[in-house]
Amino acid sequence: MALLRNLLFTTSYDYYRFPWLKYRVDAPSVGNEFMSAMVWRASDRSTFKIQYRQRLSEENLLSPGDQIASIAEKVRRQLLLDFEHDLDKVFSIRSRLQTVDVVIGQEHFTGLMLTQDITAAWNRTSFSVRYSLFDSEDYESRMYIYEKDVLHSFYMPSFYGQGLRYYLVVRQDITPSITVWMRLSQTKYFDRETISSGLETIESDTKTTISFQIRFSF
Repeated sequence: MALLRNLLFTTSYDYYRFPWLKYRVDAPSVGNEFMSAMVWRASDRSTFKIQYRQRLSEENLLSPGDQIASIAEKVRRQLLLDFEHDLDKVFSIRSRLQTVDVVIGQEHFTGLMLTQDITAAWNRTSFSVRYSLFDSEDYESRMYIYEKDVLHSFYMPSFYGQGLRYYLVVRQDITPSITVWMRLSQTKYFDRETISSGLETIESDTKTTISFQIRFSF
């Protein structure tokens, strides 16, 4: 039964209750979250993962013509398929498909995201490249995904609408005491010509970010 020895199942369930008002909920509310995942280590170089998550909550819903919002049930379902494979001692790849399905009252929104990662490390150099395509009907069906960044930085952006996203992170050990990181990321939208709002408005369908970091060790 070698197959079973390489399988890992995880399940969790949380129930929560808010006895008072909170953000976007003008009344006491309850909710719960269920998550189940299976990881299969097919070989020393390949791993498959499938994860399902469902969250039930309550929030305000203002219907057309209403003056006061009512409290509606919100169900958010997420499915994740993930595959990792080490090509050799230097290169590895990771492919991911994630879907989102959100129901709020009579409204229904869906989202889909495809992601491909390539990473490599040799001698004093390492890099990580990601290319993603996303298609989400509404902000309610937005999707989150963790991205690598420079040292001690954490980034998990959200995506909705239609577009593509890519980034490149490079680390170079110049000397044993000097290390440099560089990160280039870009998001291009297919369904808009303006990004963000207010003082952060970008009059373009593309947003580019560049980060640079250098560390001296003594």
